[in-house]
Formats: sequence, C-alpha cells, structure tokens
Amino acid sequence: MKKRWQAIMYLMIMMPLILPAVPVKASGFELMQTFSLRITIVENGVEHEWEYDSPGHYEYETGSNVIKGKEAKVQVDHMVSMLKISKDKKQEQYKETLKQAYPQLQSFDIRFMDEDDRLYTWGWQE
Repeated sequence: MKKRWQAIMYLMIMMPLILPAVPVKASGFELMQTFSLRITIVENGVEHEWEYDSPGHYEYETGSNVIKGKEAKVQVDHMVSMLKISKDKKQEQYKETLKQAYPQLQSFDIRFMDEDDRLYTWGWQE
C-alpha cells in the first residue's frame, strides 16, 4: 500500500514536468501568447468588459456585476472565439461582428498586448 501511494505521489509531482503546456486557443488567437486583453462594449448604456491577464487571470464585468475565475474564463473564451481576434483584422470587421450579438451597440474598445509588449487597439463609438 505504501509503495502504491509513493507511486501516485511521484506521478502527481512529475506529470506537470513531463507533459507539455497546452496553450489556450480560440480561433487562431492564443491567449497564452497574450500578456493582456481587454474588450469593452457599451450597449443601451450598460458597460460589459472581458479581461485576461497572463498567466490565467480572467474577469468578466457587466454593469456592476463582476465574475472572476473559471466562470469568467468561459465568458472571455466565448468573446474571443466570437470576435476571432487577429492582429490583421480591421475595426469595421469587429464592429460588424459585435453588432450581430449586440444590436444596440454604442461603442467598443478592444486592446491586447502580445508577448513582445506590442499593444494593438481597435475602437468605435456612435
């Protein structure tokens, strides 16, 4: 029995070292290669914000409600997947995508900093 527990403990300690890290990927955009991401939209006067900070901090805010952790990760991943974020995408493309999900869109601001500290921004306001 003791040897079995030793083997289990050994595997638990060694597995993170043996297995490669798997990057989080959403439509070609890898959050693991992103230092920071902020997506803010305003619809009908209500501000919604999706945030990611490396390594693994997720936050989602809508109005005065703030969600963090795993629940927020789901929201952030969904938004990143919907927008199909790309450094080469134009502001008008993001606006069209957001208007489909948020028909009363008043403004949006997308900012992300990559692993080389380059800041990319897109925004629009009525």
